[in-house]
Amino acid sequence: MFEYIVPLLIQYFNYICSFSLQKIYIVPEKGVNVVYGIINDAWSWYKWSIKKNHFNKYKNLYERLKNRLDSIPKAHFKKLMTYWRYETIQAR
Repeated sequence: MFEYIVPLLIQYFNYICSFSLQKIYIVPEKGVNVVYGIINDAWSWYKWSIKKNHFNKYKNLYERLKNRLDSIPKAHFKKLMTYWRYETIQAR
């Protein structure tokens, strides 16, 4: 349903990570799960930080867009803010 929200919601996280790992880095088979865990933790922290500093901090969409991160395109940021407003998502 929310596949269009990029870069913060990636449906094929393992595919993308494995492709990137194989193409850029030489990671022993034993270390792949550890690397995925580190990437997952960093990704989760990044999303939490954005939500804390740019969603929870402001009351309406106008203020959130006005104070958005420059590294996230405005259209993507707006879709993400809309996504986080859904009650089912907030219940998570």
